Amino acid sequence: MSVTSPNGLADSGEITRAEKRVEELERELAAVREELESYRQSNAMWAEAEADWERNKRLLRTMTENVDDLIAIVDRHGHRVWNNPAYHKILGYTPEELEGTYSMAEVHPEDQAKVMAAFDATMKQGEGRRVEYRMQHKGGHWVSLESLSTSVPDENGQSEWLILIARDISERKKMEEELIRTRQFESVGTFAHGITNDIGEILTAIHGSAIKAIRLNGDTFNSLGQQLTAIEHDVNRGRDVLERLASIVRQQVQSKRLVDLTRLLGELGKNVSKGVPATCRPYFPTAVSKVSVELAPIKEAFLAVLQNAVEADPEGEVLITATNFHVDADPTKRTVPMEPGDYVRVEIRDEGYGMTEKTRLRAFEPYFTTKEGRRGLGLAKALSALQNHDGTLMLESTLGRGTSAFLYLPAAEAPPSAKKKSARLPDVIGLDEEEDEGPELHRVLLMDDEQMILDIVCHMLKHLGYEVKTAKDGAEAIAAFAKSKNLGFHYELVIMDLIIPSGVGGADAVHTIKTMSPDTIVIASSGHSDHPAMLRPQDYGFSGVLHKPYKIDKLQEVITKATEAKA
Repeated sequence: MSVTSPNGLADSGEITRAEKRVEELERELAAVREELESYRQSNAMWAEAEADWERNKRLLRTMTENVDDLIAIVDRHGHRVWNNPAYHKILGYTPEELEGTYSMAEVHPEDQAKVMAAFDATMKQGEGRRVEYRMQHKGGHWVSLESLSTSVPDENGQSEWLILIARDISERKKMEEELIRTRQFESVGTFAHGITNDIGEILTAIHGSAIKAIRLNGDTFNSLGQQLTAIEHDVNRGRDVLERLASIVRQQVQSKRLVDLTRLLGELGKNVSKGVPATCRPYFPTAVSKVSVELAPIKEAFLAVLQNAVEADPEGEVLITATNFHVDADPTKRTVPMEPGDYVRVEIRDEGYGMTEKTRLRAFEPYFTTKEGRRGLGLAKALSALQNHDGTLMLESTLGRGTSAFLYLPAAEAPPSAKKKSARLPDVIGLDEEEDEGPELHRVLLMDDEQMILDIVCHMLKHLGYEVKTAKDGAEAIAAFAKSKNLGFHYELVIMDLIIPSGVGGADAVHTIKTMSPDTIVIASSGHSDHPAMLRPQDYGFSGVLHKPYKIDKLQEVITKATEAKA
Protein backbone atom coordinates (compact mmCIF):
# COMPACT_ATOMS: atom_id res chain seq x y z
CA MET A 1 0.00 0.00 0.00
CA SER A 2 1.43 3.41 -0.94
CA VAL A 3 0.39 6.88 0.22
CA THR A 4 1.15 9.95 -1.90
CA SER A 5 0.83 13.63 -1.33
CA PRO A 6 -1.04 15.89 -3.78
CA ASN A 7 2.08 16.53 -5.63
CA GLY A 8 2.63 12.81 -6.10
CA LEU A 9 5.15 12.30 -3.34
CA ALA A 10 4.63 9.95 -0.37
CA ASP A 11 3.76 11.57 2.96
CA SER A 12 5.94 9.88 5.59
CA GLY A 13 3.42 10.54 8.36
CA GLU A 14 0.66 8.87 6.46
CA ILE A 15 2.92 5.90 5.77
CA THR A 16 3.74 5.53 9.43
CA ARG A 17 0.06 5.63 10.45
CA ALA A 18 -0.83 3.12 7.78
CA GLU A 19 1.90 0.74 8.93
CA LYS A 20 0.70 1.00 12.51
CA ARG A 21 -2.85 0.27 11.41
CA VAL A 22 -1.64 -2.77 9.54
CA GLU A 23 0.13 -3.99 12.66
CA GLU A 24 -3.02 -3.46 14.72
CA LEU A 25 -5.08 -5.38 12.21
CA GLU A 26 -2.56 -8.20 12.23
CA ARG A 27 -2.69 -8.34 16.03
CA GLU A 28 -6.50 -8.34 15.97
CA LEU A 29 -6.44 -11.07 13.36
CA ALA A 30 -4.04 -13.12 15.50
CA ALA A 31 -6.31 -12.61 18.51
CA VAL A 32 -9.33 -13.70 16.47
CA ARG A 33 -7.44 -16.78 15.29
CA GLU A 34 -6.42 -17.57 18.86
CA GLU A 35 -10.00 -17.15 20.04
CA LEU A 36 -11.25 -19.33 17.19
CA GLU A 37 -8.70 -21.99 18.13
CA SER A 38 -9.86 -21.78 21.73
CA TYR A 39 -13.45 -22.17 20.60
CA ARG A 40 -12.47 -25.12 18.43
CA GLN A 41 -10.69 -26.80 21.34
CA SER A 42 -13.63 -26.06 23.64
CA ASN A 43 -16.06 -27.51 21.12
CA ALA A 44 -13.89 -30.61 20.80
CA MET A 45 -13.78 -30.95 24.58
CA TRP A 46 -17.56 -30.50 24.80
CA ALA A 47 -18.08 -33.04 22.05
CA GLU A 48 -15.80 -35.50 23.83
CA ALA A 49 -17.53 -34.80 27.15
CA GLU A 50 -20.93 -35.34 25.55
CA ALA A 51 -19.73 -38.59 23.98
CA ASP A 52 -18.38 -39.72 27.37
CA TRP A 53 -21.66 -38.75 28.98
CA GLU A 54 -23.64 -40.72 26.39
CA ARG A 55 -21.34 -43.72 26.87
CA ASN A 56 -21.72 -43.50 30.64
CA LYS A 57 -25.51 -43.21 30.29
CA ARG A 58 -25.59 -46.29 28.06
CA LEU A 59 -23.34 -48.16 30.47
CA LEU A 60 -25.44 -47.10 33.46
CA ARG A 61 -28.65 -48.02 31.64
CA THR A 62 -27.23 -51.40 30.65
CA MET A 63 -26.09 -52.08 34.20
CA THR A 64 -29.31 -50.98 35.89
CA GLU A 65 -31.48 -52.80 33.37
CA ASN A 66 -29.63 -56.12 33.58
CA VAL A 67 -28.69 -56.51 37.24
CA ASP A 68 -30.84 -58.67 39.48
CA ASP A 69 -30.72 -56.14 42.31
CA LEU A 70 -33.57 -53.69 42.78
CA ILE A 71 -32.44 -50.07 42.35
CA ALA A 72 -34.70 -47.12 43.18
CA ILE A 73 -34.46 -43.35 43.63
CA VAL A 74 -36.83 -41.98 46.28
CA ASP A 75 -37.45 -38.33 47.16
CA ARG A 76 -37.24 -36.92 50.70
CA HIS A 77 -40.93 -37.65 51.23
CA GLY A 78 -40.60 -41.33 50.37
CA HIS A 79 -42.11 -41.20 46.88
CA ARG A 80 -40.49 -43.15 44.07
CA VAL A 81 -38.79 -41.09 41.37
CA TRP A 82 -37.26 -43.97 39.37
CA ASN A 83 -37.03 -47.77 39.49
CA ASN A 84 -35.00 -50.18 37.39
CA PRO A 85 -36.64 -53.11 35.48
CA ALA A 86 -35.63 -55.63 38.18
CA TYR A 87 -38.74 -54.54 40.08
CA HIS A 88 -40.83 -56.11 37.32
CA LYS A 89 -38.87 -59.35 37.36
CA ILE A 90 -38.83 -59.76 41.14
CA LEU A 91 -42.00 -57.99 42.28
CA GLY A 92 -44.13 -57.92 39.13
CA TYR A 93 -44.44 -54.11 38.90
CA THR A 94 -43.25 -52.14 35.87
CA PRO A 95 -41.21 -48.96 36.51
CA GLU A 96 -44.12 -46.95 35.10
CA GLU A 97 -46.53 -48.45 37.63
CA LEU A 98 -44.27 -47.50 40.54
CA GLU A 99 -43.22 -44.02 39.44
CA GLY A 100 -44.57 -41.41 41.87
CA THR A 101 -46.01 -43.97 44.30
CA TYR A 102 -45.27 -44.15 48.02
CA SER A 103 -42.37 -46.52 48.67
CA MET A 104 -43.82 -47.93 51.92
CA ALA A 105 -47.15 -48.96 50.38
CA GLU A 106 -46.05 -52.50 49.44
CA VAL A 107 -43.96 -53.12 52.58
CA HIS A 108 -45.40 -55.72 54.96
CA PRO A 109 -47.30 -53.99 57.81
CA GLU A 110 -45.15 -55.77 60.39
CA ASP A 111 -41.96 -54.45 58.75
CA GLN A 112 -42.98 -50.86 58.02
CA ALA A 113 -41.71 -49.43 61.33
CA LYS A 114 -38.13 -50.66 60.88
CA VAL A 115 -38.07 -49.69 57.20
CA MET A 116 -39.27 -46.17 58.08
CA ALA A 117 -36.64 -45.93 60.83
CA ALA A 118 -33.92 -46.92 58.33
CA PHE A 119 -35.27 -44.33 55.86
CA ASP A 120 -35.17 -41.53 58.44
CA ALA A 121 -31.66 -42.51 59.55
CA THR A 122 -30.40 -42.41 55.96
CA MET A 123 -31.92 -38.99 55.30
CA LYS A 124 -30.29 -37.60 58.46
CA GLN A 125 -26.91 -39.35 58.39
CA GLY A 126 -26.34 -39.83 54.67
CA GLU A 127 -25.97 -43.61 54.77
CA GLY A 128 -28.32 -46.16 56.25
CA ARG A 129 -27.99 -49.62 57.70
CA ARG A 130 -28.91 -52.91 56.10
CA VAL A 131 -32.51 -53.85 56.76
CA GLU A 132 -34.52 -56.97 55.94
CA TYR A 133 -38.21 -56.74 55.17
CA ARG A 134 -41.00 -58.15 53.05
CA MET A 135 -42.61 -56.52 50.04
CA GLN A 136 -45.81 -57.66 48.41
CA HIS A 137 -45.52 -59.04 44.90
CA LYS A 138 -48.07 -57.81 42.38
CA GLY A 139 -49.47 -61.35 42.44
CA GLY A 140 -50.17 -61.08 46.18
CA HIS A 141 -47.41 -63.14 47.82
CA TRP A 142 -44.55 -61.71 49.89
CA VAL A 143 -40.92 -61.45 48.76
CA SER A 144 -38.09 -61.16 51.30
CA LEU A 145 -35.63 -58.34 50.55
CA GLU A 146 -32.45 -56.94 52.06
CA SER A 147 -31.62 -53.31 51.24
CA LEU A 148 -29.01 -50.62 51.85
CA SER A 149 -29.64 -46.94 51.11
CA THR A 150 -27.56 -43.79 50.58
CA SER A 151 -28.79 -40.18 50.38
CA VAL A 152 -27.91 -37.62 47.70
CA PRO A 153 -27.55 -34.03 49.04
CA ASP A 154 -28.71 -30.85 47.33
CA GLU A 155 -26.58 -27.69 46.90
CA ASN A 156 -27.20 -26.81 50.56
CA GLY A 157 -26.00 -30.17 51.82
CA GLN A 158 -29.51 -31.34 52.73
CA SER A 159 -30.61 -34.85 51.71
CA GLU A 160 -32.72 -34.48 48.57
CA TRP A 161 -32.96 -38.04 47.26
CA LEU A 162 -32.33 -41.50 48.56
CA ILE A 163 -30.78 -44.23 46.42
CA LEU A 164 -31.89 -47.69 47.52
CA ILE A 165 -30.33 -50.97 46.42
CA ALA A 166 -32.13 -54.16 47.46
CA ARG A 167 -31.75 -57.83 46.67
CA ASP A 168 -34.08 -60.78 46.78
CA ILE A 169 -33.12 -62.98 49.75
CA SER A 170 -36.09 -65.33 49.53
CA GLU A 171 -33.85 -68.34 48.84
CA ARG A 172 -31.60 -67.43 51.77
CA LYS A 173 -34.61 -67.06 54.06
CA LYS A 174 -35.87 -70.45 52.94
CA MET A 175 -32.47 -71.92 53.77
CA GLU A 176 -32.60 -70.32 57.22
CA GLU A 177 -36.14 -71.62 57.74
CA GLU A 178 -35.05 -75.12 56.73
CA LEU A 179 -32.11 -75.02 59.15
CA ILE A 180 -34.36 -73.77 61.96
CA ARG A 181 -36.96 -76.40 61.14
CA THR A 182 -34.30 -79.11 61.11
CA ARG A 183 -33.04 -78.06 64.54
CA GLN A 184 -36.59 -77.83 65.87
CA PHE A 185 -37.35 -81.26 64.49
CA GLU A 186 -34.26 -82.69 66.16
CA SER A 187 -35.41 -81.10 69.44
CA VAL A 188 -38.85 -82.64 68.98
CA GLY A 189 -37.19 -85.98 68.36
CA THR A 190 -35.14 -85.72 71.53
CA PHE A 191 -38.23 -84.69 73.49
CA ALA A 192 -40.30 -87.48 71.94
CA HIS A 193 -37.63 -90.03 72.75
CA GLY A 194 -37.55 -88.99 76.40
CA ILE A 195 -41.31 -88.74 76.86
CA THR A 196 -42.01 -92.06 75.16
CA ASN A 197 -39.60 -93.78 77.53
CA ASP A 198 -41.14 -92.14 80.60
CA ILE A 199 -44.77 -92.65 79.60
CA GLY A 200 -43.96 -96.13 78.35
CA GLU A 201 -42.73 -97.11 81.81
CA ILE A 202 -45.92 -95.72 83.37
CA LEU A 203 -48.15 -97.57 80.90
CA THR A 204 -46.21 -100.77 81.48
CA ALA A 205 -46.81 -100.47 85.22
CA ILE A 206 -50.54 -99.74 84.70
CA HIS A 207 -50.83 -102.60 82.26
CA GLY A 208 -49.18 -105.02 84.67
CA SER A 209 -51.42 -103.93 87.54
CA ALA A 210 -54.54 -104.29 85.38
CA ILE A 211 -53.59 -107.80 84.26
CA LYS A 212 -52.79 -108.82 87.82
CA ALA A 213 -56.12 -107.47 89.09
CA ILE A 214 -58.06 -109.28 86.35
CA ARG A 215 -56.36 -112.57 87.17
CA LEU A 216 -56.94 -112.16 90.90
CA ASN A 217 -60.58 -111.27 90.26
CA GLY A 218 -61.03 -114.37 88.16
CA ASP A 219 -64.22 -113.37 86.37
CA THR A 220 -63.72 -110.87 83.58
CA PHE A 221 -67.46 -110.46 83.02
CA ASN A 222 -68.40 -108.86 86.33
CA SER A 223 -68.31 -105.08 86.81
CA LEU A 224 -64.75 -104.89 88.12
CA GLY A 225 -63.45 -107.24 85.47
CA GLN A 226 -65.04 -105.21 82.68
CA GLN A 227 -63.48 -102.01 84.01
CA LEU A 228 -60.06 -103.61 84.22
CA THR A 229 -60.41 -104.97 80.71
CA ALA A 230 -61.25 -101.45 79.51
CA ILE A 231 -58.13 -100.18 81.29
CA GLU A 232 -56.01 -102.76 79.49
CA HIS A 233 -57.57 -101.73 76.17
CA ASP A 234 -56.83 -98.04 76.81
CA VAL A 235 -53.26 -98.86 77.84
CA ASN A 236 -52.74 -100.67 74.54
CA ARG A 237 -54.11 -97.64 72.70
CA GLY A 238 -51.61 -95.52 74.58
CA ARG A 239 -48.82 -97.83 73.47
CA ASP A 240 -49.93 -97.39 69.85
CA VAL A 241 -49.73 -93.62 70.22
CA LEU A 242 -46.25 -93.88 71.70
CA GLU A 243 -45.12 -96.14 68.90
CA ARG A 244 -46.31 -93.59 66.34
CA LEU A 245 -44.55 -90.82 68.24
CA ALA A 246 -41.40 -92.90 68.54
CA SER A 247 -41.45 -93.54 64.79
CA ILE A 248 -40.45 -89.91 64.12
CA VAL A 249 -37.46 -90.06 66.46
CA ARG A 250 -34.11 -90.00 64.65
CA GLN A 251 -32.36 -93.35 64.88
CA GLN A 252 -29.39 -95.03 63.26
CA VAL A 253 -30.20 -96.48 59.86
CA GLN A 254 -29.31 -100.14 59.41
CA SER A 255 -29.61 -102.83 56.72
CA LYS A 256 -29.05 -100.53 53.78
CA ARG A 257 -29.31 -101.66 50.19
CA LEU A 258 -28.79 -100.11 46.77
CA VAL A 259 -32.10 -98.91 45.35
CA ASP A 260 -33.07 -97.60 41.92
CA LEU A 261 -35.47 -94.81 42.84
CA THR A 262 -36.98 -94.62 39.36
CA ARG A 263 -38.26 -98.20 39.65
CA LEU A 264 -39.41 -97.71 43.23
CA LEU A 265 -41.27 -94.49 42.41
CA GLY A 266 -42.89 -96.05 39.37
CA GLU A 267 -44.27 -98.89 41.49
CA LEU A 268 -45.45 -96.59 44.27
CA GLY A 269 -47.14 -94.27 41.78
CA LYS A 270 -49.16 -97.16 40.38
CA ASN A 271 -50.19 -98.31 43.85
CA VAL A 272 -51.27 -94.86 45.04
CA SER A 273 -53.38 -94.15 41.95
CA LYS A 274 -55.25 -97.46 42.06
CA GLY A 275 -58.98 -96.99 42.54
CA VAL A 276 -58.87 -93.16 42.44
CA PRO A 277 -59.44 -90.68 39.58
CA ALA A 278 -56.01 -89.07 40.10
CA THR A 279 -53.05 -90.36 38.12
CA CYS A 280 -49.37 -90.49 39.07
CA ARG A 281 -47.10 -90.00 36.08
CA PRO A 282 -43.44 -90.90 36.58
CA TYR A 283 -41.14 -89.12 34.16
CA PHE A 284 -37.40 -89.88 34.18
CA PRO A 285 -35.75 -88.50 31.02
CA THR A 286 -32.22 -89.01 32.37
CA ALA A 287 -30.53 -91.80 34.25
CA VAL A 288 -30.04 -91.09 37.96
CA SER A 289 -27.67 -92.51 40.55
CA LYS A 290 -28.76 -95.30 42.83
CA VAL A 291 -29.09 -94.61 46.55
CA SER A 292 -28.10 -96.70 49.55
CA VAL A 293 -31.08 -96.77 51.93
CA GLU A 294 -33.04 -98.82 54.39
CA LEU A 295 -35.89 -99.67 52.06
CA ALA A 296 -38.89 -99.81 54.43
CA PRO A 297 -38.75 -96.26 55.91
CA ILE A 298 -37.77 -94.67 52.58
CA LYS A 299 -40.60 -96.45 50.82
CA GLU A 300 -42.98 -95.25 53.52
CA ALA A 301 -41.64 -91.68 53.17
CA PHE A 302 -42.26 -91.54 49.41
CA LEU A 303 -45.64 -93.16 49.86
CA ALA A 304 -46.71 -90.52 52.42
CA VAL A 305 -45.72 -87.66 50.11
CA LEU A 306 -47.44 -89.27 47.11
CA GLN A 307 -50.64 -89.79 49.08
CA ASN A 308 -50.61 -86.15 50.16
CA ALA A 309 -50.20 -85.06 46.52
CA VAL A 310 -53.06 -87.25 45.32
CA GLU A 311 -55.33 -86.00 48.11
CA ALA A 312 -54.45 -82.40 47.21
CA ASP A 313 -55.66 -82.91 43.63
CA PRO A 314 -57.98 -85.98 43.68
CA GLU A 315 -58.88 -85.80 39.99
CA GLY A 316 -55.67 -84.35 38.61
CA GLU A 317 -52.19 -85.54 37.68
CA VAL A 318 -49.23 -85.93 40.00
CA LEU A 319 -45.88 -85.64 38.22
CA ILE A 320 -42.93 -87.60 39.63
CA THR A 321 -39.43 -86.73 38.42
CA ALA A 322 -35.90 -87.58 39.61
CA THR A 323 -32.61 -85.91 38.73
CA ASN A 324 -29.01 -85.91 39.91
CA PHE A 325 -28.28 -82.91 42.11
CA HIS A 326 -24.97 -81.48 43.34
CA VAL A 327 -24.56 -79.43 46.52
CA ASP A 328 -21.67 -77.00 46.10
CA ALA A 329 -18.92 -76.70 48.69
CA ASP A 330 -19.30 -72.92 48.54
CA PRO A 331 -21.97 -72.02 51.14
CA THR A 332 -23.06 -68.98 49.13
CA LYS A 333 -24.09 -71.23 46.23
CA ARG A 334 -26.15 -73.72 48.23
CA THR A 335 -29.91 -73.78 47.92
CA VAL A 336 -30.53 -76.66 50.31
CA PRO A 337 -29.31 -77.16 53.92
CA MET A 338 -27.15 -80.23 53.28
CA GLU A 339 -23.50 -81.15 53.21
CA PRO A 340 -21.60 -80.78 49.89
CA GLY A 341 -21.79 -83.77 47.60
CA ASP A 342 -23.89 -85.61 45.01
CA TYR A 343 -27.55 -86.33 45.68
CA VAL A 344 -30.66 -87.59 43.93
CA ARG A 345 -33.51 -85.10 44.01
CA VAL A 346 -37.06 -86.36 43.60
CA GLU A 347 -39.84 -83.89 42.87
CA ILE A 348 -43.47 -84.85 43.47
CA ARG A 349 -45.69 -82.11 42.10
CA ASP A 350 -49.47 -81.71 42.23
CA GLU A 351 -51.66 -79.00 40.77
CA GLY A 352 -54.04 -78.74 43.69
CA TYR A 353 -55.09 -75.74 45.73
CA GLY A 354 -51.69 -75.30 47.37
CA MET A 355 -50.80 -74.19 50.90
CA THR A 356 -50.64 -70.89 52.71
CA GLU A 357 -47.18 -69.88 53.90
CA LYS A 358 -48.26 -70.52 57.50
CA THR A 359 -49.39 -74.05 56.65
CA ARG A 360 -46.19 -74.76 54.70
CA LEU A 361 -44.02 -73.75 57.65
CA ARG A 362 -45.98 -76.02 60.01
CA ALA A 363 -46.42 -78.96 57.63
CA PHE A 364 -43.70 -81.07 59.30
CA GLU A 365 -44.89 -80.56 62.87
CA PRO A 366 -46.04 -83.86 64.41
CA TYR A 367 -49.84 -83.98 64.73
CA PHE A 368 -50.34 -80.81 62.68
CA THR A 369 -52.91 -81.40 59.92
CA THR A 370 -55.50 -79.50 57.93
CA LYS A 371 -57.41 -82.70 57.10
CA GLU A 372 -60.19 -83.84 59.37
CA GLY A 373 -59.68 -87.29 60.85
CA ARG A 374 -55.94 -87.42 60.08
CA ARG A 375 -53.10 -87.65 62.60
CA GLY A 376 -50.62 -85.41 60.78
CA LEU A 377 -47.60 -87.70 61.12
CA GLY A 378 -46.98 -88.57 57.45
CA LEU A 379 -44.68 -85.69 56.50
CA ALA A 380 -42.98 -85.70 59.91
CA LYS A 381 -42.10 -89.38 59.51
CA ALA A 382 -41.02 -88.83 55.90
CA LEU A 383 -38.68 -86.01 56.92
CA SER A 384 -37.27 -88.12 59.74
CA ALA A 385 -36.60 -91.05 57.40
CA LEU A 386 -34.79 -88.81 54.90
CA GLN A 387 -32.76 -87.09 57.61
CA ASN A 388 -31.74 -90.49 58.94
CA HIS A 389 -30.15 -91.01 55.52
CA ASP A 390 -28.48 -87.54 55.50
CA GLY A 391 -31.12 -86.19 53.13
CA THR A 392 -34.03 -83.83 53.60
CA LEU A 393 -37.52 -82.89 52.45
CA MET A 394 -38.57 -79.40 51.34
CA LEU A 395 -41.89 -77.94 50.19
CA GLU A 396 -42.71 -75.16 47.75
CA SER A 397 -46.32 -74.13 47.33
CA THR A 398 -48.41 -71.40 45.73
CA LEU A 399 -52.08 -70.94 46.47
CA GLY A 400 -54.17 -71.88 43.47
CA ARG A 401 -51.24 -73.45 41.61
CA GLY A 402 -50.23 -76.51 43.60
CA THR A 403 -47.36 -77.88 45.66
CA SER A 404 -43.96 -79.39 44.89
CA ALA A 405 -42.25 -81.67 47.40
CA PHE A 406 -38.48 -82.08 46.92
CA LEU A 407 -36.95 -85.19 48.50
CA TYR A 408 -33.15 -85.47 48.64
CA LEU A 409 -31.04 -88.57 49.24
CA PRO A 410 -27.24 -88.91 48.94
CA ALA A 411 -26.12 -90.67 45.77
CA ALA A 412 -24.41 -93.99 46.42
CA GLU A 413 -22.38 -93.81 43.21
CA ALA A 414 -21.07 -91.30 40.69
CA PRO A 415 -23.81 -89.85 38.48
CA PRO A 416 -24.33 -92.06 35.41
CA SER A 417 -23.77 -90.81 31.88
CA ALA A 418 -26.29 -88.05 31.37
CA LYS A 419 -27.56 -89.21 28.00
CA LYS A 420 -31.02 -87.85 27.43
CA LYS A 421 -33.86 -89.76 25.94
CA SER A 422 -36.56 -88.25 23.83
CA ALA A 423 -39.50 -88.19 26.16
CA ARG A 424 -42.58 -90.18 25.32
CA LEU A 425 -45.68 -88.07 25.53
CA PRO A 426 -48.91 -90.05 25.29
CA ASP A 427 -51.66 -88.43 23.25
CA VAL A 428 -49.31 -85.93 21.58
CA ILE A 429 -49.78 -85.99 17.82
CA GLY A 430 -46.69 -86.39 15.68
CA LEU A 431 -44.39 -87.72 18.41
CA ASP A 432 -42.67 -91.07 17.89
CA GLU A 433 -43.43 -93.66 20.52
CA GLU A 434 -39.89 -95.03 20.43
CA GLU A 435 -37.26 -93.57 22.73
CA ASP A 436 -34.23 -92.41 20.75
CA GLU A 437 -31.13 -90.93 22.22
CA GLY A 438 -31.29 -87.16 22.04
CA PRO A 439 -28.98 -84.28 22.82
CA GLU A 440 -26.73 -84.24 25.84
CA LEU A 441 -28.30 -81.08 27.18
CA HIS A 442 -29.71 -80.21 30.57
CA ARG A 443 -30.64 -76.56 30.90
CA VAL A 444 -32.57 -74.40 28.45
CA LEU A 445 -33.13 -70.63 28.56
CA LEU A 446 -36.34 -69.71 26.73
CA MET A 447 -37.13 -66.09 25.81
CA ASP A 448 -40.39 -64.74 24.38
CA ASP A 449 -42.53 -61.71 25.19
CA GLU A 450 -45.83 -63.65 25.04
CA GLN A 451 -46.67 -65.48 28.26
CA MET A 452 -48.86 -68.01 26.45
CA ILE A 453 -45.96 -69.06 24.21
CA LEU A 454 -43.63 -69.27 27.22
CA ASP A 455 -46.10 -71.54 29.01
CA ILE A 456 -46.66 -73.82 26.01
CA VAL A 457 -43.02 -74.19 24.95
CA CYS A 458 -41.85 -74.48 28.57
CA HIS A 459 -44.30 -77.36 29.01
CA MET A 460 -42.99 -79.02 25.81
CA LEU A 461 -39.36 -78.65 26.85
CA LYS A 462 -40.01 -80.05 30.32
CA HIS A 463 -41.77 -83.02 28.75
CA LEU A 464 -38.69 -83.50 26.58
CA GLY A 465 -36.58 -83.66 29.72
CA TYR A 466 -35.03 -80.22 30.02
CA GLU A 467 -34.76 -77.84 32.94
CA VAL A 468 -36.22 -74.55 31.69
CA LYS A 469 -35.72 -70.92 32.70
CA THR A 470 -37.87 -68.28 31.00
CA ALA A 471 -37.27 -64.61 30.16
CA LYS A 472 -39.51 -61.92 28.67
CA ASP A 473 -36.90 -60.13 26.52
CA GLY A 474 -33.23 -60.13 25.55
CA ALA A 475 -32.06 -58.00 28.47
CA GLU A 476 -33.70 -60.38 30.95
CA ALA A 477 -32.22 -63.37 29.09
CA ILE A 478 -28.72 -61.85 29.20
CA ALA A 479 -29.08 -61.18 32.93
CA ALA A 480 -30.26 -64.76 33.59
CA PHE A 481 -27.40 -66.17 31.49
CA ALA A 482 -24.81 -64.03 33.28
CA LYS A 483 -26.21 -65.02 36.67
CA SER A 484 -26.00 -68.72 35.78
CA LYS A 485 -22.29 -68.36 34.96
CA ASN A 486 -21.69 -66.61 38.27
CA LEU A 487 -23.37 -69.53 40.02
CA GLY A 488 -21.07 -72.04 38.32
CA PHE A 489 -23.25 -73.37 35.50
CA HIS A 490 -24.63 -72.16 32.20
CA TYR A 491 -27.52 -72.81 29.84
CA GLU A 492 -26.37 -75.14 27.09
CA LEU A 493 -29.27 -74.12 24.87
CA VAL A 494 -30.95 -70.72 24.42
CA ILE A 495 -34.12 -70.21 22.35
CA MET A 496 -34.97 -66.56 21.68
CA ASP A 497 -37.74 -64.72 19.86
CA LEU A 498 -36.10 -62.49 17.25
CA ILE A 499 -38.37 -59.46 17.57
CA ILE A 500 -39.54 -57.93 20.86
CA PRO A 501 -41.48 -54.72 20.09
CA SER A 502 -41.09 -53.25 23.58
CA GLY A 503 -37.67 -54.62 24.51
CA VAL A 504 -34.42 -56.20 23.37
CA GLY A 505 -34.98 -58.93 20.76
CA GLY A 506 -33.03 -62.12 20.19
CA ALA A 507 -31.27 -60.64 17.16
CA ASP A 508 -29.64 -58.06 19.46
CA ALA A 509 -29.06 -60.33 22.47
CA VAL A 510 -27.43 -63.27 20.68
CA HIS A 511 -24.05 -61.56 20.30
CA THR A 512 -23.77 -60.81 24.03
CA ILE A 513 -24.65 -64.40 24.96
CA LYS A 514 -22.20 -65.82 22.41
CA THR A 515 -19.51 -63.49 23.76
CA MET A 516 -20.08 -64.84 27.28
CA SER A 517 -20.17 -68.45 26.07
CA PRO A 518 -19.20 -69.15 22.43
CA ASP A 519 -20.14 -72.84 22.70
CA THR A 520 -23.73 -72.20 23.73
CA ILE A 521 -26.33 -73.27 21.18
CA VAL A 522 -28.64 -70.34 20.39
CA ILE A 523 -31.77 -70.92 18.28
CA ALA A 524 -33.76 -68.10 16.67
CA SER A 525 -37.54 -68.25 16.98
CA SER A 526 -40.01 -66.20 14.98
CA GLY A 527 -43.25 -66.17 13.05
CA HIS A 528 -41.57 -63.97 10.41
CA SER A 529 -40.08 -66.60 8.12
CA ASP A 530 -38.65 -63.91 5.81
CA HIS A 531 -36.51 -62.33 8.52
CA PRO A 532 -32.83 -62.40 7.44
CA ALA A 533 -31.82 -64.27 10.61
CA MET A 534 -34.40 -66.97 9.84
CA LEU A 535 -33.00 -67.33 6.32
CA ARG A 536 -29.28 -67.18 7.24
CA PRO A 537 -29.10 -67.96 10.98
CA GLN A 538 -25.33 -68.62 11.06
CA ASP A 539 -24.63 -65.11 9.72
CA TYR A 540 -26.36 -63.68 12.79
CA GLY A 541 -24.81 -65.98 15.40
CA PHE A 542 -27.63 -68.56 15.62
CA SER A 543 -27.23 -72.34 15.41
CA GLY A 544 -30.69 -72.96 14.01
CA VAL A 545 -34.20 -71.59 13.60
CA LEU A 546 -37.59 -72.52 14.99
CA HIS A 547 -40.68 -71.34 13.13
CA LYS A 548 -43.87 -70.43 14.95
CA PRO A 549 -46.33 -71.99 15.69
CA TYR A 550 -44.46 -74.68 17.59
CA LYS A 551 -44.84 -78.43 17.27
CA ILE A 552 -43.18 -80.67 19.82
CA ASP A 553 -41.67 -83.06 17.26
CA LYS A 554 -40.27 -80.12 15.27
CA LEU A 555 -38.90 -78.60 18.50
CA GLN A 556 -37.01 -81.81 19.27
CA GLU A 557 -35.81 -82.09 15.65
CA VAL A 558 -34.36 -78.55 15.63
CA ILE A 559 -32.62 -79.07 18.99
CA THR A 560 -31.17 -82.42 17.91
CA LYS A 561 -29.98 -81.02 14.58
CA ALA A 562 -28.29 -78.03 16.21
CA THR A 563 -26.63 -80.27 18.80
CA GLU A 564 -25.33 -82.71 16.21
CA ALA A 565 -23.99 -79.82 14.11
CA LYS A 566 -22.10 -78.51 17.13
CA ALA A 567 -20.57 -81.94 17.77
